Amino acid sequence: MPWKLVGEVAHSRGDFREAIRCQYNWLIKRSYKLYRKFRFWLPTEYPVQFGYTDTEGNIVPVDDGPLDLGTEPLEMKAMLQRCGFFPKEKPRKWRHIQQNIKDMSESKKDFHRKKAWFMKRHFNTRIEAHKWYDPRKYRGRYMHVQKFKRGIAGS
Repeated sequence: MPWKLVGEVAHSRGDFREAIRCQYNWLIKRSYKLYRKFRFWLPTEYPVQFGYTDTEGNIVPVDDGPLDLGTEPLEMKAMLQRCGFFPKEKPRKWRHIQQNIKDMSESKKDFHRKKAWFMKRHFNTRIEAHKWYDPRKYRGRYMHVQKFKRGIAGS
């Protein structure tokens, strides 16, 4: 099976073997998201390998697997701070149509992706946008209503 690109692994000291080992679970999850047959390839007699390219452009496989379960949390945190992972996106033709539509536009802080209801600014200024508000039931400000109920002295 030829090598497939899952993303780019970075390390501040250039120790890519450590970067792959501490991000092993993320690499597996991303691989399955990009290539659905990954679950079929993983348990075969020729298991899936992760690797990186050296300075000459040769692929160096990493067969070490994930870190041991007994790794200290602070040690793991230090490893993760030294390395990073830049995942590859799916090809456009295999993505959901909603994601492709959202890629066409941009907004401040990506609100069109994370908080799409913020984009309807004109609609949100109208009363119809607020289902909980009924102008017939409005009795005034909170303190105006409460001072008669509770005997609060107010201005």
